[in-house]
Amino acid sequence: MEQKPLGPLASEIASCEDLGAELWALVYHLFSKYKDNRDLAVHELGLRTHREYERGNGVWPPRSPADVKYSAWYTDMCAAYSALKKNLHEKHQADVAEARELVLSLYPDGCNVSEYTDAVRTSAAVLPCTVPSDVIDCFISKKGNEFQAQSAHVITGETLAKNVTEELMFSVLVPRQWWSAQFASVARARRVGMTGSPPTLFIEYERPPGVTHVRRIHLGSHLRENTPTAQLARRLATTHEALLSEVQFQSLLIRCQRLMSKPPATAGSSTTRSSPLPATTVATTPAQQLSMSSPAIAASSEGVGRITKPQKADLGLLYRDPEAALQNVDLNDADDVTLREFKEVMNEKFKENAVRPGDPRFVYDKRLDVATPAQRSEWDDDSD
Repeated sequence: MEQKPLGPLASEIASCEDLGAELWALVYHLFSKYKDNRDLAVHELGLRTHREYERGNGVWPPRSPADVKYSAWYTDMCAAYSALKKNLHEKHQADVAEARELVLSLYPDGCNVSEYTDAVRTSAAVLPCTVPSDVIDCFISKKGNEFQAQSAHVITGETLAKNVTEELMFSVLVPRQWWSAQFASVARARRVGMTGSPPTLFIEYERPPGVTHVRRIHLGSHLRENTPTAQLARRLATTHEALLSEVQFQSLLIRCQRLMSKPPATAGSSTTRSSPLPATTVATTPAQQLSMSSPAIAASSEGVGRITKPQKADLGLLYRDPEAALQNVDLNDADDVTLREFKEVMNEKFKENAVRPGDPRFVYDKRLDVATPAQRSEWDDDSD
């Protein structure tokens, strides 16, 4: 069957394959948010993606998201995304082959377009990783537009297997904000500060070195004196991870809650008027000195938002921040791929911390005195 060229909508969707849908969504979001200031849009794009958007032979300033395709930034990001997908394919080659065989065993002759939705959902159920239902819905919608533009009526088994294993499956395996792990941040946070009324965070950073900027983050009603801070810290880190980590944001939020609970008279300014931070900012701290303990420890030490519930195994978080992903993780419901990835990281952490003969910290036949229990427990009773 002769294929017709893709229509405008399908062509626009297909263009997401060069950078990934998440990065293109960020590009469109920034150009929409700063529609009256394109310079600010590309400035923020460079900060968020850890890759400076420089003036070159392309359109400057870019008038629309499509103009970024004519920049060195676009070339670099395409190369990084392509390399990431190649590495994932090599790493999960066996999983792809196994999943492909399963899909072909279910649909050796393929299916009609009208049956494609059910075929994808059934095939997704046998994949070695869990695919969220909203991801499946988006994928089916995208493919439906492509098939309509191509006037396709029958999908072969090979095409279905390729769609499911090389597109749907890898859309889940690609880490969220994949670019943050590919490039070093273009900015360096120097100091942080906050006010309790209204609750606001200030981050002083350099970009490029020697050029100081101050970012104000107005928290408004999102932060209250006695509310948990973990979710808000995660949201802030998603947007501003080029400046501070999730753990650092949570430390700041907890300190900001302290200020909110104090009368205005006792929360005086600790900065001078010559400081790059506003004179009303209190409790300024070098960014490097922010607490690097886990969110659970930071929250419990302040009595705010104590986190005791085990967290689900998040493969994307494991790629971005292994330490946070391993904290109190529950692997009981994890799929085979996720379980294998977590075990590999756990083994690496174990090897890093293991003390072997020859290590100065190694002690042969080390014995410890166990303290007497403070209270009796039924587990202390013999079963005889």
